[in-house]
Amino acid sequence: MKNDEIRNMEHGLAFTRQFAKQQFQSTVAMFVSAALALFVTDAVAPGISGLGLAIAAATGLSVGVWCQPNEYRSRNGSLTLAILLIAGMWTVPVIVLLISFFG
Repeated sequence: MKNDEIRNMEHGLAFTRQFAKQQFQSTVAMFVSAALALFVTDAVAPGISGLGLAIAAATGLSVGVWCQPNEYRSRNGSLTLAILLIAGMWTVPVIVLLISFFG
């Protein structure tokens, strides 16, 4: 092997390790934020069923998009679909809150 090939291989391995580390950190951040949101919501509003899970899911997705926005981009580089998905995910807890207060 030539020195250039070895250097390219080492660069590729370093890039792969860095990518795996970023993915792991993003996954941990999503899980921890979702678990924390679930526990806080259940402690603050224990009588509203389903609210904790809805907020945990919306929080996990929001943190995931915030940590790794390039993973959620469309082919043309837009985050519009991810933002619409986050808005839809946050709409569910708002509806649950409104139903519990007024219904």
